[in-house]
Amino acid sequence: MKRIIPIFIIFLLGACTASSQYVHIQPAEARMVQDCLYLETLAENSDPGRVLPKYRFSDAEQAVLHRADRIGATHVVWIYNFQRMGSAAEVYYCDD
Repeated sequence: MKRIIPIFIIFLLGACTASSQYVHIQPAEARMVQDCLYLETLAENSDPGRVLPKYRFSDAEQAVLHRADRIGATHVVWIYNFQRMGSAAEVYYCDD
């Protein structure tokens, strides 16, 4: 039991760090970004031939957010976001 708690804490800290890396990029709906500048549609697909696909999740969502950050996006409208298939989003720059 003593070993489980530190492992859980490390996992929790890692999950929080990974999800908060792109906090300045806001998820949005299409109607929320109608007055914003459309930048690009970004997509990342998972590798269907990888070993143990049931146990190792894709980081396609993080890859899309990383690419959106590199081109200066402030908002993303997710087209699809599935861990095992991949992710795609339209990215926008909004002058708030």
